[in-house]
Amino acid sequence: NVADGVQLAMFTTEGLPGEPAPKTGAQLSWRAAEGGLGLHAGWLQERAGLLGTETGGAFGHVSSDSAVFGVSAGTRKHGWDLSAEAELGMVEGGVGGGWIDSLSGVTTSAFRLGIGRSIGERSGVSVTLSQPARAESGSARMTAPVGQTTDGTVLWETFDASLAPSSRQLDLAARWTRSDVLGGELRMEAAAIRHPGHDRSASDELILLSGWRKSF
Repeated sequence: NVADGVQLAMFTTEGLPGEPAPKTGAQLSWRAAEGGLGLHAGWLQERAGLLGTETGGAFGHVSSDSAVFGVSAGTRKHGWDLSAEAELGMVEGGVGGGWIDSLSGVTTSAFRLGIGRSIGERSGVSVTLSQPARAESGSARMTAPVGQTTDGTVLWETFDASLAPSSRQLDLAARWTRSDVLGGELRMEAAAIRHPGHDRSASDELILLSGWRKSF
């Protein structure tokens, strides 16, 4: 803790065995004493990747620096716990040794909305709607081979490729919990995922989970 309500976290994967894409980052967060409002800001450096994606071969080497700013809020109304989180990111990338000539600045977004309440003394229900991190804008300028003449000369073309995905993934999840079941907690959850990976062509998914947890 840096001060009351303020926390600083730092990490790095530099030097770890078998780590092909080292990352270094830090996050500073603050939460109000009453716990309703929170703010955070973070920085992430990827020496061999962009937003967790690694490149190689014809695409060359990509590195990036990302800054993220977020806000969260929560309140309790008529027995219901309400929460909301939103995050905005900005990414600057560097390239070298491949078909990618340059990268524009990339903006990202993520959000989560939640509602839940207790049922009696031992049970509770909650529903969340969320969007994982998504590139909202940005492009890569590329020079790539597009053909060959009859005498063997390779034809090259320079063009801009959008880094924004074709759709927006949305996750809707419902969870039920009950404590003091055989000395532990019983959980059941159902989640519907629309356009996984922000890919319009990806099939929607339905996930059902159940579990029992006990602390020792």
